Amino acid sequence: MAKNTTNQENNESPGLFEKMTTWIWRLFSSAKLAIALILLITVLSVIGIFTSVDMFSSWYFVTAGALLMLNILICNINRWKGIQKSLKGSRIKQSENFFEGKDKTTETGNIQHDSSAVYEAAKTVLQKRRYRLRFENEADNTYIAADKNRFFILGTYLSHLSIILLVLAYIIGSTLGFHESAFIVVEGETKEVGYDTGLSLNLISFTDSYYEDGTPSDYRSDVILYQDGVEATQASIRVNYPLSYNGVRFYQSFFGPAAEIEITEDSETIVSGNIALYGSFDSYGYYRNIGFIDIDESKISLAIITPSFNTPDPMIPEGQLAVLAYKDGVELGVHLLEKTTPLEIDDIELTYLSDSQYSGFQVKNDPANALVWIACSLFIIGLAMVFYFPHSQLWMLIKNTSPGNSRLFVRFMGSKAFNNTTALKELVSEIEYKLDEDNNNKIEVHNG
Repeated sequence: MAKNTTNQENNESPGLFEKMTTWIWRLFSSAKLAIALILLITVLSVIGIFTSVDMFSSWYFVTAGALLMLNILICNINRWKGIQKSLKGSRIKQSENFFEGKDKTTETGNIQHDSSAVYEAAKTVLQKRRYRLRFENEADNTYIAADKNRFFILGTYLSHLSIILLVLAYIIGSTLGFHESAFIVVEGETKEVGYDTGLSLNLISFTDSYYEDGTPSDYRSDVILYQDGVEATQASIRVNYPLSYNGVRFYQSFFGPAAEIEITEDSETIVSGNIALYGSFDSYGYYRNIGFIDIDESKISLAIITPSFNTPDPMIPEGQLAVLAYKDGVELGVHLLEKTTPLEIDDIELTYLSDSQYSGFQVKNDPANALVWIACSLFIIGLAMVFYFPHSQLWMLIKNTSPGNSRLFVRFMGSKAFNNTTALKELVSEIEYKLDEDNNNKIEVHNG
């Protein structure tokens, strides 16, 4: 009895597995699933762009992208039989019932030409329109199957492949690449890029120029790029003229003021260098730049504030800085810091030495950048193939009704973007015109 039960379970297991496999296959064949995944990826992308959340390298973004690629792949596998049939061509011989239907078919009346003449006229017209012709003869009937642009239907596969490659490029770029939107370097200093690149950037100088109305006309950063401490290249980075090196790109993004400040405690220098005043804020219509210094040893935090840059500042004189100090979260007050004049705050002494500027860069490394360009190219080519070279098919039955008379049946199927009825009428009219033209030529030759 136990042996029979085991055999029964083994017989049922393949059926359950097959049902599950079929269900999963149908699920990933669904266009609704594709739309849902595209919407999910769009929402995640918007969150990643407009928030500080690292969405693009998250497991749910990667999972959604992988599921979308699988969904598109299975949908295309399912469509292949129909595509293959269209590439090969449908059956040539069709019954008269096949030509019924008012929207895609037409039937001419009796034509006062034998079937061979109608066939020759139809053949000439269709070949002129670059149709591929296949025909069969049976008794008094001639069957024609014709199609045009059959290979261009593969454009849908190119478009779908481009979507797969684009999603793959985003996944590769987000997991293996990096994007630093605010890489700030002060004049005369060198800063490491990080991300295991071994690169560091030295800002030699920053130059900016302005139009008469005060808006920036151009700004340029002259830099030296080091690879593992060895000079790799020198360049000038400007807007729309990035520096590229080993797949890493530096884009000129923004700039602002910096101040060289020295901080001592018990006559020992604990901070010395340029401080980028990269922040800005509005206080009652006065726009000021601000930078921050944290001194862990003294548990002191300093906010360095410039005079207003949009209008004369009544609180901070030109050439001075304001210092807002905190110790253990308790405000120590606001102090004015004159250039080269030391200022004592609690146990430390600040000296404002000179002014300088900083330059802000966007640093990107996208190992799938070439893949994005390939995907975009395939998408455009695929759309052009489908929309500018639409696939069309037609079938003809030329029925010999009596000596010197025949009947023509035509069924036309083309792209839904075109008026099939109009295209069909034009085709039939052209065949009739060709018949009349050939007949007139015969009469002229006979009379001659």
